[in-house]
Amino acid sequence: METVVAWALMAGFVVSLIVAGVLLNRAMQFRHVTSTPVAVNDGHVTKDKFLELLEEARDSMIIYDDGDKVDGSIYMNQEVAESVQKKLDSDPSFHMQCLFNFDEPDLVFRKALQGSSTRVQIRTHDPRQPRLAIHYKIIDDGAKAYLSRHRPGETKRLYRIVDCTNVPKSHFKHVSDRVLRTYRNHFREAFGAAEARASI
Repeated sequence: METVVAWALMAGFVVSLIVAGVLLNRAMQFRHVTSTPVAVNDGHVTKDKFLELLEEARDSMIIYDDGDKVDGSIYMNQEVAESVQKKLDSDPSFHMQCLFNFDEPDLVFRKALQGSSTRVQIRTHDPRQPRLAIHYKIIDDGAKAYLSRHRPGETKRLYRIVDCTNVPKSHFKHVSDRVLRTYRNHFREAFGAAEARASI
C-alpha cells in the first residue's frame, strides 16, 4: 500500500512539474512582445504608420476608426487609397475589413475603392452598440497593431504600436490572443452587428 501511495505521489509530482514547465514556457513567450512608448501623432504620422502596416501585412488588415472627414484624415488622402489598391492588385491573398463610426460615403478612401474588390469590406458601426474608446488597425490576425485614442474630430492622437511578430509560431496564437483580445473580440462582434450599407 505504501508503495502505491509513493508511486502516486511521485507521479503527481512529475505531472505538476510538467504542467508548471508548460505554463512557465507559455508565460515566457510574452517577453517577445514589444510596445512603443505612448506618443502623440498628427495626420502625417498616422498616414506614415498606416502605410508601414499596409506594407508589412501579408494577409489581412482590420480597422476600427471614426472614418470621418476631419482635416488630415488618412481616409481623405489619395495616396492612402491608391496604396490600398496597389496592395490588392499585387497580393491576391490580402483582404481588408473596416468598421467606421461615421457613415461618410464621400470619403476619398471609399470612393476610390468603390467596387474595386470584394476583398475590401467597409461597414458602419451600429449606433445602438457601445463604441470602443481605443481605435485600432491590426494586421495578420494580431501580428502587429496600431492603437490610438482621441476624441471625435481631434487631429492629434495618443498612439502606440504593439508588435507580436517576434513571438515563436508555436505560441503566436496564444500570446497574440491574450495581448489583443479586447480589440479582436470587439471587431468580431461589432463588425458582425454593423450595418452593411457601407460595404464595398
